[in-house]
Amino acid sequence: TVIGLNDVIGKISFQAPDEGTGTDAVLISGAIQAVAEGDHSSSSNATSLEFMTGKSEAATTKMTINSQGNVTMKNTLTTDDTPITLTLSTGETDIAANDVIGKIRFNAPDEGTGTDAVEIAAVIQARSEGDFSSSSNATTLDFMTGASESATTKMTLSSAGVLDVTGDITGSTINADGDTAAGDNAAMGYTASEGLILTGQGSTDDITIKNDA
Repeated sequence: TVIGLNDVIGKISFQAPDEGTGTDAVLISGAIQAVAEGDHSSSSNATSLEFMTGKSEAATTKMTINSQGNVTMKNTLTTDDTPITLTLSTGETDIAANDVIGKIRFNAPDEGTGTDAVEIAAVIQARSEGDFSSSSNATTLDFMTGASESATTKMTLSSAGVLDVTGDITGSTINADGDTAAGDNAAMGYTASEGLILTGQGSTDDITIKNDA
């Protein structure tokens, strides 16, 4: 009759109690439970859902959805180089050029002003650069943002490591770390022997430095 912080309101447990090998095998191997986030009252029933799995243990919480809809995931391994991993996998069996392999969207569908406000505001997607094969999985990452529109691509990172940005790149410093090539229309480079390199392909001048004020 009184629900307090961390009280379990309901729980589904999964177990194989008759497994002949015993020990870990007969422990709770999975569970889903609803847990109070605080004292329940006439103005609050804040509750989290915990998703629990076992490895060599009675199942412990690996993912939580709280009352605000926030999702927390935890990898409980303590050994080196065991990060939490989120995998987006497509079931498509024939990947062709420009097929989207995975996508994360951001939007505010309940924004009261509607129209542009409820459009997709931002997207990160992985897009194939060509037909996948036994010798190729070339993929581009598209970074999309919206201004007065459903989000469109403003930056791409190709499989070759080429970064293409629609707007300006702003930073405290920009450090070039390689030579330019003869075919570059406009490029900045650096080598130890030549220092800073500016390469251009203009109709009358190769390189122009001017004050545009």
